[in-house]
Amino acid sequence: MEVVLQALKDGIAHKSTDRAYSSKTILGIYLNVGDWDTERAAIEAALPEICAAALPPFRELWMLWHGRFYRQKSSGEMKVAELARHE
Repeated sequence: MEVVLQALKDGIAHKSTDRAYSSKTILGIYLNVGDWDTERAAIEAALPEICAAALPPFRELWMLWHGRFYRQKSSGEMKVAELARHE
């Protein structure tokens, strides 16, 4: 779990300093790792702090992970939405 969180922090830090972005830019992340069942709650608990590090320069951060969208707003609030499943 710590490896995943550190990689996410490093990736966000790299994108945040990669170049100058417009204040309207939104960062999108697809987190392509499992949830390890028992570790999911710990990973989700760490996301608001890690994702807040991307703001600024980005207006918002959107992340897709394990069937959920995580939206970090510049106000510091993180919202989570389940993806609709179609069969």
